[in-house]
Formats: sequence, structure tokens, C-alpha cells
Amino acid sequence: MLSDRYSINLQTNFDNLPNIDYKLERIKTHRINLAQTNDWIRQSGMAKYQYGIISPRLKISHEYLGNKGANLMNIVGKDYRWNEITP
Repeated sequence: MLSDRYSINLQTNFDNLPNIDYKLERIKTHRINLAQTNDWIRQSGMAKYQYGIISPRLKISHEYLGNKGANLMNIVGKDYRWNEITP
């Protein structure tokens, strides 16, 4: 089994601009003996802005798991996708 993992983190904190926090992670796996490739992507982020005593924010989350290749005895599941946006 061969795997690669990549991640990115980004944060900003400037006066008079929204604060941003963003994370991205990707894991790619290849199982040679099963001729199978999995690709998993996770993202999350938040933006908020302080305006006096009020601090509005927006949060997002996203996940994707893609399976490609042999489907021997249902070892490989279906693709999976999930999104969420919250205040």
C-alpha cells in the first residue's frame, strides 16, 4: 500500500479585516494488490469579523472520499461526500 498525505493551513488576523482560518488535507492511497485507489479530501474554514460587541462568523466543512478500482467482495465502498455551512 502506498499513501501520500498533503495538508495546508492558512490563518489571517489583520485589523479591520475578517479573520480567516482554513485547513485542507488530502490523503491518496493506492493498494497495488487490489488495484484500488482511494482519495480523501477534507476542508474546513471559518471567517469572522469583530464589529463592536457583535462577532458574526461563517463556518464551512467539506469531506470527500472517492474509491476507484476493484470491488472484490464489496471491500471498496461507495463514494462519500459531505458539506456543511453554519453561522
